[in-house]
Amino acid sequence: MRRNDLDYSRGLAILMILVGHSNGMNDFCVKLIYSFHVPLFFVITGMLVRYTDSASNSWRRTLKNRFLYT
Repeated sequence: MRRNDLDYSRGLAILMILVGHSNGMNDFCVKLIYSFHVPLFFVITGMLVRYTDSASNSWRRTLKNRFLYT
């Protein structure tokens, strides 16, 4: 089961990454966006990974499966 709120938040973080890397931005806006856009993306992605695997697997089994079977 997917969490739409996390998917939308991740999409917003991706858009912020694109805007932050575009040319012609104000220095204040760039510093503001750079202060949290990539960490936000990784936190949300980690939440999605943990949420989808938490119903059936422990975190050790999840890591093992991710690294051995990808």
